Amino acid sequence: MRAAPRKYQGPHRTAPCPGGDMSSERPHATTPILFVDDEPEARRAFARAMSVRGFDVDLAADAAEAVVQATERRYALIATDLNLPQVDGLRLVEQLQSVQPETPCILVTGVRELRLPCSPGAERISSIVSKPWDPDELAQRIWRSVSLQHERTSGLSARPSDPGMALGSVLLLESDAHDPGFMLRSLVAGGLPDYQLIRSERLSDALAVAQDKALQLIVTELALPDARGLDAIRALREAAPNTPLVVIGKPADDVFALSALRAGAHDYLIRQQLTPDSMRRSLRFALERQRTEETGPKSRSIAPVDNDHFPECITSALARARREHHRVAVIYVNLRRGQLLAEGASQPLSGTLIARAMDRVRRTLREYDTLAYLGRDRLGIILPAIQEGDRASVPARRLLAELSQPFIVRAVPISLEVTLGIGVYPDDADTAEELCRCADMAGCRAQAFGSGAYEFFDEECQASSRARHALDVEIDQAIAEHQFVLQYRPQHALDTGGVVAAEVVLSWRRPDGELWESDRFLDALERRQLSSKLTAWMLHEACAQGAAWQAQHPGLALALDLTPTQLADPELCAELGRALADSGFPPAQLELEIPEAAVQLDNAPAVLAALAGLGVRLLIDDFGHQLSLARLGALPISAIKIGPSLADLAGNDARGAALIQAAADLSRDLRIDLSAMGVDEPSQLDFLQRIGCRRAQGELYGPPRTAEATWLSAG
Repeated sequence: MRAAPRKYQGPHRTAPCPGGDMSSERPHATTPILFVDDEPEARRAFARAMSVRGFDVDLAADAAEAVVQATERRYALIATDLNLPQVDGLRLVEQLQSVQPETPCILVTGVRELRLPCSPGAERISSIVSKPWDPDELAQRIWRSVSLQHERTSGLSARPSDPGMALGSVLLLESDAHDPGFMLRSLVAGGLPDYQLIRSERLSDALAVAQDKALQLIVTELALPDARGLDAIRALREAAPNTPLVVIGKPADDVFALSALRAGAHDYLIRQQLTPDSMRRSLRFALERQRTEETGPKSRSIAPVDNDHFPECITSALARARREHHRVAVIYVNLRRGQLLAEGASQPLSGTLIARAMDRVRRTLREYDTLAYLGRDRLGIILPAIQEGDRASVPARRLLAELSQPFIVRAVPISLEVTLGIGVYPDDADTAEELCRCADMAGCRAQAFGSGAYEFFDEECQASSRARHALDVEIDQAIAEHQFVLQYRPQHALDTGGVVAAEVVLSWRRPDGELWESDRFLDALERRQLSSKLTAWMLHEACAQGAAWQAQHPGLALALDLTPTQLADPELCAELGRALADSGFPPAQLELEIPEAAVQLDNAPAVLAALAGLGVRLLIDDFGHQLSLARLGALPISAIKIGPSLADLAGNDARGAALIQAAADLSRDLRIDLSAMGVDEPSQLDFLQRIGCRRAQGELYGPPRTAEATWLSAG
């Protein structure tokens, strides 16, 4: 007779399900689950954690023992470690198919970015949990899988507390001879809950399924044997018009992606950039967007539209307003991630954030109002039939209140900087084009006041717009005629006082001979994302000058600021490599200064790692405002630089001095250098020397000069 199964004998208690109520029942001490792991301590930890959370836990040390126990007892869920002796976790899940075919399984693993093979075992995994696991999160995943399976087998629709991840029948179209099963593995590895998967390789078969079955989601490639590109999207939307559709494409082409969205796709993912997290986020967004379109207020323009379509809607509203003697307001809603607003350019918002912002805006609108996504993180709203004397102040305040609350993305609160520009017919303009221009000019003035501002068009807006337009024209001419030059600001070592580096300063020699430093035009460059046009020239010019200085000043370093737009340039690393190779300038003597806000960009870790791979040094500029210590410790940083706002406090303010001292202590603990800019007074210099700051720059050492200047020989 076989021995009784291993069972945790510790205290059992009924506990609320983590994350809220997920069904009409909660886990209790008679909800049996089986955990398989060859490490005794891992089994004990799992049993203790899940027992006090309301589960009856059985334990097994290997696959053979697990199969025997599954034969003798029905389990609500089976969780297994991936790395088991003799038979691994995936093979065990396959073996359990014949014993308990309806039981959901969870895979526990220490492997990061796990790529599962295409196998029956992989198809049965309802979730993947990474070690070390959090007890509450693990219990939530277990109960979610149990609840979904219970509702499915009971003939009920799945309604867990997280509706965005409640998957029923999923149709997967995949036909890749080079890597069959790629999308399936991405689905499974994304940690999705239990679902019924229907796979197809041909569009014709998929259309038959879509017409016969109630699908909750469709995920498809574009290259299918019997259809190509947008034809597949249109056919699927026609066969299943109410089913969310996610498209996986190979080309990283924004124009084609937008065409796919217009054809009916709810999201477009690039295959080469696909990860489990991006797959999961996309599916959540697609499901939520479909629900919003089915149940939310109906605006006439809820899908992304271009700037040709939006004016047509305004023209229609104006024609009706003239007939019925109404007023019309056009509102431009400008969105930015709050932490990047100070940098002049921000990372484009993700599709998820845009969609959720639009969902909130819809709550404030009437059924006959129009909402459109105009691109570049801007929404357009048309309010027809507003009352006489009303300039849309009330709806503007309502919009700002709705968007003021943070958005929770992957458990992280993200705040948006929101500004509104408003133009009103007939007060400001009587054509669609003019009304859009008025809203745009008012929006630009609102941005100058900061988040939460809304502005109406007036003559002051027009004057400001003219000035901005004139500057834009001059900048375009300056780029075409090569009017930009490089100056160099000395950086001094605080122990010797000598010049150890030259900071590159982008300057503009205007036609009248005046030399402007970048603080007078960089915002305009970044606003139009033009700074990347100067990147190649700056890199080659600076590296060539740095190499020329080496004969007389061996070891002299160059420091070069990068803007967020330049950091996002996909050609940055390649261009930098060419500049270093062409000039012969030593990479170790080039320091790239990265704005602290730009380090928050999603692609920053990968870009910084690539830059560091070239051998250059990386420095966080204007440190001390928003960068988390965890983020800092994970980046290949050689130094941090405190900005003028902190340097101004040095030697003059006790609390400011304490902050700078903390930055110095942090740099020592991380074994990175500390430097300071904005050093204008001797008292600042004395304090920075006392705390161990390595390098400083500022007006105390003089202004930046051209390469022909003589401050180097003085150092």
